[in-house]
Amino acid sequence: MNAPFRKSNFLYEPFRKYYQRPMLEKPSARRLGRPRDPNADRRLLATALKLIEERGYAGFSIDEIARLTGISKATIYRRWKSAGELLLDALLQLGAEQIPPPRTGRLERDLSQYFQSVVDRLNGPVGEVLRSLSAEAQVKDEFRTAFRDRFIAGRRAPVREMLRDAQRRGELASGVDLELLLDFVFGAIWYRLLIGHAPLNRKLVQGVVALVLKHA
Repeated sequence: MNAPFRKSNFLYEPFRKYYQRPMLEKPSARRLGRPRDPNADRRLLATALKLIEERGYAGFSIDEIARLTGISKATIYRRWKSAGELLLDALLQLGAEQIPPPRTGRLERDLSQYFQSVVDRLNGPVGEVLRSLSAEAQVKDEFRTAFRDRFIAGRRAPVREMLRDAQRRGELASGVDLELLLDFVFGAIWYRLLIGHAPLNRKLVQGVVALVLKHA
């Protein structure tokens, strides 16, 4: 791990105060049943996001987070079962708040605005975190379930509601398989995120939305 650990990046800045505060635990303070320190949790989460942004998945480990924060590995593992679960919590709590779904009354505008926001976010540090979590999910069944239930499901839900609203307005046929349609829309975006063969851009969003409307 020879890469520099810079202190000026997008995900790190809002949580600088947590990262820079002294964090070595005092032995006398370690007591059975001691309540979790929310500030320590946030420092760990902020450091996790910073580390994945700087060094990628290959350079991400509990050992390095412990070294950077001064918090023992035993303490970290009492909070999270794995590095993947720690990173997932960091993403959910600090780096990837839900995008509010548009309510314009038109399916085309709703989908275009929503997925343009998604693409913009994926082109930033959040995209690197999601690539890392996706890799972790392929090799650990328990984490795959957590990733699907805690992150993926929450992103599908607002789009499902957009599609249902469109059905109620008559813009989308009532017999359309919404789950399959969700797979198609998110699948196109995730494929580009993970494979990187083509850009995540406005042209992609326009193309996906056009195909949805064509077969509506």
